[in-house]
Amino acid sequence: DALYRALGLRDGEMATAARLCDFYARNRPWLQDRQAQAVETLRKLIHSSVTARQPQEAAERLQDYIANGDAPSEDLLVLADLHASAGDRNEAATALFRRAEDLLAGGREVPARDLLRRTLQLDPSRADARGRLYLLEGEQRRRRQKKRMVVLLAGLIIVVVGAAAAWWTYNREAGRAIEMQRDLAEQAVATSEAASTNALRTFVATLESSREADEPNA
Repeated sequence: DALYRALGLRDGEMATAARLCDFYARNRPWLQDRQAQAVETLRKLIHSSVTARQPQEAAERLQDYIANGDAPSEDLLVLADLHASAGDRNEAATALFRRAEDLLAGGREVPARDLLRRTLQLDPSRADARGRLYLLEGEQRRRRQKKRMVVLLAGLIIVVVGAAAAWWTYNREAGRAIEMQRDLAEQAVATSEAASTNALRTFVATLESSREADEPNA
């Protein structure tokens, strides 16, 4: 409590904040009810250390807090920035890689890939980050290829179904036209047969009439 009061009086002064963070770290098992205050003190230490251009003071404490679960995994990004500001690119790359691993465990591949690229920018010699990024990008390429194949297959199915529908429609219309032509032809034949029958009947009647007219004269 005295340290907290001193920190308040000194407006977040770096040395006092560091002492308070160290006190919490040494007595963590007995100060679990003060965890929120300890984290808030760590935030003040980060701010004051960056302002004083001594980021390593906060980086060491933040790394301990993250390792013991007092600070969330998201703070690995803050830790990476602190290490980078202190000129420790390898430690910054390690923090980014750890955060990328956490993101991958949560199924968040897109931000994980971005962090892996940043890791390699800081430390190109990291084979673990390079190998993980290679696997992720390979999986992404395979997913894209699979998606393209699905789209092409769907397009092909649509074309085939459309062509089949058009062919069926054409055959149906052609069948109707053929049936119509057949009906017309049958009607024409029936009409011709009727006309021929009528003409024959007229001719026969005419012959009979002529024959009947000639018989009295005979």
